Parts: sequence; C-alpha cells; structure tokens
Amino acid sequence: MLPIRLIDFEHYLLATRMIFQRQNPYGVVEFFAPPWLALLTVPLSRLPVKVASAIWLLCLLGATAAAVLISLQWTRQTSGMRPLIFTALFPTLMPPVLYGYVTGQITPLINALLIVSAWRISSQAQLGVAAFGLLFASLKPHVVLLPATLCLLEAIRKQQWRLILAVLVGFTTLVGLAFLWRADWLSSLLNAWLEGNYKGGKPGLVSPGYVGLSELGIPPFTFAPLVIYFLWQWWKAGLQPHVFALALTVGLLIVDNVSFIQEFRTKSGL
Repeated sequence: MLPIRLIDFEHYLLATRMIFQRQNPYGVVEFFAPPWLALLTVPLSRLPVKVASAIWLLCLLGATAAAVLISLQWTRQTSGMRPLIFTALFPTLMPPVLYGYVTGQITPLINALLIVSAWRISSQAQLGVAAFGLLFASLKPHVVLLPATLCLLEAIRKQQWRLILAVLVGFTTLVGLAFLWRADWLSSLLNAWLEGNYKGGKPGLVSPGYVGLSELGIPPFTFAPLVIYFLWQWWKAGLQPHVFALALTVGLLIVDNVSFIQEFRTKSGL
C-alpha cells in the first residue's frame, strides 16, 4: 500500500504492543516518547502495518495543514479560499516536513496540538481543546517545554483556572498510569534519551551524520538571554503569534541538547 516504510512509526507500534503487554520498550526499541503515546497509537497497533502506516501518514499530512491554517487564522491572514489553500499546501510539502512524513515521526501532530492550544488560550475559547493539546504535546517534552510553559503562564495571566486544573489533573493521571505500568519508566526513558542512536552517524538510521549544537561545542546556556527576551516580549504583548514562535525556536536551541538531559538525571538521582 505504501512504497516507503515509516520506520519511527513502526517503532511506535512495536512499543505500543510492548507497553500493553507490560513490557519495557526503552532500550529495546528506538522509542523515546513517554509511555502515554500508546494511548494514541493503540487503535492502529491492531491493524496491518501497511494500513496503519497509510492512516498515520494521512494524519501527519492533515496535522501539518491544520497547523498552517490555524496559524493563518491566529494571525488573521485569511483572505480568500484559493490563496488560503495554496498557502496551506506549500508548507505541507516543504523538505523538512517531508522528512517527518517518510519517517513517520509524531512531530507534525505535536506541532499542531501545541499551536491550537496556544491559539485557544490566546483567544480564551475552547479551553478544553487547549488542555487536551497541552497534555499530549508532552509526548515531545524537549520540543514543547518553553512554548507549553508560555501557554500555561498566559493561562494564569488570564485566570483560566479550569484549564490549569484540567492540565494538572490530566498530567498527574498520565504520569500515575505510567508508574502503575512500570515504577522505573522515568529512569528508563531518560536512559533511552542518553543512549539512543537517534542522532545519526550509525548504520540503519534515517539521518546518518547528524551533528547537533552540543557536538559543535556550543553549550545550551549560550542562548539563555533569548529566554529573558521572549519572556519580556510576552510580558509586554501577551501570547501573540510572534512571541509563541520565538518561544518554540528558543526552546529548540536550548533544550535539544544531550548535556541538558545528563545534568537533569545527575541532579535528580535517576
């Protein structure tokens, strides 16, 4: 059905089956997400892999298009159906996004969930949707840490207490279920992040030769002043699209660094 193999998605499916069999996939499968990813993928894990992959690919395409359309709606740049369709189609087919499709990574879906959450919080509408988006955006914690924190700060600023409560209760429930599944899941996940081969340069990986900022000797605190800058922008203007985009970019520069994970594990004793 598909001429390509969605390698990362197949790892999600295998990890999902292991989780529901009360087995630990970390260190066994190239799987680096929190265990509640299985709540999203368990229906697809019961299907033939080619059928499941086709459905997943359509979901990723739809998520990317939705993220673009929501962004246009948030920035109030929706003038005419034909330009709107073209504007949504172009980012959906850009090479960096195509990489996510051919590997089957969940990142396009997380991106859409995070953007819709920020938009709804900013608009003070459909806060239940925002809470759901923030909860499952946690499947990519290194990507969403700063923008999700910014969303919660904005919710506090707007006194959206029901949203805050829903996120706290929901996240506590997800973490509690994870500990009921395995008491060692957090340390296993951190070890998988540290020891995983997801950075490239090894046989059989999709992105051989990948080099990150830490490999270039650039410490994460180099970009720390940008955190102060985007927080200052948020304090002045609130959760606006440009502030949210800045938080997402700065978060990737700072948090996507193995030394950060190492330091967290050392200080926490995990």
